[in-house]
Amino acid sequence: MPPAKAGVIVNPHAGRGCGAQVWRRAEAGLRARFGALEAHFTAGAGDAATLARHLRRSGCDLLLVAGGDGTLNEVASGLLADGVPAADVCLAYIPAGNGSDFARALGSAAGPRPIDAVHVALRDGSERWFVNMASLGLGAEVVRRVRGRGAPGYLLSAAAALARTRAIPFRLTVDGAVLETRAVHVALGNGTSQGGGMCVCPRARPDDGLLDVTVIGDAGLADLLLNLRRIYSGSIYEHAKVRHLRGAVVRVEAESRLDLDGELAGWAPAEFRVVRGALTILGLDLA
Repeated sequence: MPPAKAGVIVNPHAGRGCGAQVWRRAEAGLRARFGALEAHFTAGAGDAATLARHLRRSGCDLLLVAGGDGTLNEVASGLLADGVPAADVCLAYIPAGNGSDFARALGSAAGPRPIDAVHVALRDGSERWFVNMASLGLGAEVVRRVRGRGAPGYLLSAAAALARTRAIPFRLTVDGAVLETRAVHVALGNGTSQGGGMCVCPRARPDDGLLDVTVIGDAGLADLLLNLRRIYSGSIYEHAKVRHLRGAVVRVEAESRLDLDGELAGWAPAEFRVVRGALTILGLDLA
């Protein structure tokens, strides 16, 4: 049965301005399925979170989200700020971003089904959430540089950043076990990929209650170029300089920026805690 009330949040600027077009192409089919829909368009950072809270409080039990991973992050954060889990609202993701990596992790399952979200406690005392991927070191530096240039831009920015990036000390505490190492990149995945298909956490699942932690050691630009196939095919753990850890609670200490779902969120140290079944997702067949 269709939900009692559905709302739509559209980021028209997602995907370098493609968000509104993606919504227009999908609109007729979604109205046929869900009935009357009122689209709410974001104008700037934070709008999606504010709209999500407003629509939930007005009685919506389904939120259709057209945008990228950053837009979905804002919506999820807005809902979870009102209480965990956000079990009274179902999310349906309409990918319209440059990378839309979380759509890859979700796959084609129709649902509705519960998925995890990750609570982040930052060093300044603030709290954030992410649904797909967090990264430090190279990944956060690439996010700083890329500014919406899409998957090719992400790869070019990664190459440019890696040419200037050196491994730094990291202290990782994963479910109480401590690893001290030097790394150029640390990724924490609820989803599998970032940057438009760079599969840095290939074994991650968004509903298993665990974070997959990928630690890339002292690798340079030549390593990146020689191992692009592994990065995109999901065989990154075959590389001798890559380590794979898993845990429900992860603390990362390093002198590094932090990005959450492709948006800069401050600096480490930070603590990440998986909240099982924090969100409910509905798959959409938009073909």
